[in-house]
Amino acid sequence: MFLANRSKKEPTLETNNGQPSTFNSVSVQTGKKSNTTKTTNSRRPHATSLAPPTGLPSAESQTFSWENSWAKEILREAIANQDITDKHTYDEIHHWHPEIQLTDRKKLPGRVRGLVNQVKKDDNAAMEDACAFNHDRKLFPMPTQNYREEPRWQGSDAEWWLKKDVASELHLNMTPYEFYSSRAEYKIYSPDIIRQHIYQEVKFQKWC
Repeated sequence: MFLANRSKKEPTLETNNGQPSTFNSVSVQTGKKSNTTKTTNSRRPHATSLAPPTGLPSAESQTFSWENSWAKEILREAIANQDITDKHTYDEIHHWHPEIQLTDRKKLPGRVRGLVNQVKKDDNAAMEDACAFNHDRKLFPMPTQNYREEPRWQGSDAEWWLKKDVASELHLNMTPYEFYSSRAEYKIYSPDIIRQHIYQEVKFQKWC
């Protein structure tokens, strides 16, 4: 009973070089009657697929993602800067940038309207935050000195000029004293403070 459920082994033939050869069907002809015996493998061979793995879709199978695309960011920035207004047609907007041209023209009107509404919401939220910030600043003005009773560096004119001068690499063509004496805004602080902020700004710009 249990022996009948066992899979049969494939019959083998010997080739000319003496190596066994398997075959799926053997036709044995005896007299007038022909019997055909077919055998099947219990283990199917592994198929070799030429398709790419599921984790790496081919270029043909990739679909355009609007949410995380450069086209959406380019279009949003153009609307925020009023480079694209209601006077522009959708055909003009579609040809605005090569990235936008890759999008579906039929879906562009809905996407533009959604971005316009989003930009309006962001502008209103920014105005509300600015009003709230100004209200709090009137109640709690920013101190002009830090905890060491030194002139406050954050938001000062010296900070603005130092960022600009370091970005222009003026500190590479001057001695520390020449850099310190180049602007009156720097002289409010000690030379050591300016030197430390130069090192800090250089590291920050390299990181950026």
